[in-house]
Amino acid sequence: MAIMFKNQKITTDDFTNADILEVTYPAVAKRLQGDWMDDPAIPIVTGFPGKVFSIFEDLGISVDCVATSEVSISLTLDPSKLWSRELIQQELDHFVEELEKFAVVHLLQRRSIISLVGNVQRSSLILEKAFNVLRRQGVNVQMISQGASKVNISLVVNDSEAKQCVLALHFIL
Repeated sequence: MAIMFKNQKITTDDFTNADILEVTYPAVAKRLQGDWMDDPAIPIVTGFPGKVFSIFEDLGISVDCVATSEVSISLTLDPSKLWSRELIQQELDHFVEELEKFAVVHLLQRRSIISLVGNVQRSSLILEKAFNVLRRQGVNVQMISQGASKVNISLVVNDSEAKQCVLALHFIL
């Protein structure tokens, strides 16, 4: 379904059963558990993203959406993009074990990716409207990813909220 918004087509796509994987450099993860506001210095971490993504390559696992900071990476794994096979739990457990050798890992399952796709030159306005409607629906967006081209803005929510989100976004946008 396509909808017009300020002479631009915006579509929403729902990709269910995405997994969010949060990978954080250990020293930073420890700080985030405590009172890190008193000591905001973040260690310089060289090669951390490269190590994380090399594990994906070694195990043949495809990444969908990515959100990063200097020492933390959040990303989604989409089973439909794994070369026509589903990522079975045993594979996922092995993958997490490999990452835990050098990082703190949190796996959040049963999530959906909702993508706002279009020529989005006014992405701030689109996001404002989207977040307002999702807030009114009581939905907490757990991850957001936007490419530099601003053509695709992806939001990650609980699977149980995905249909409600897509319907609400179609109505407001």
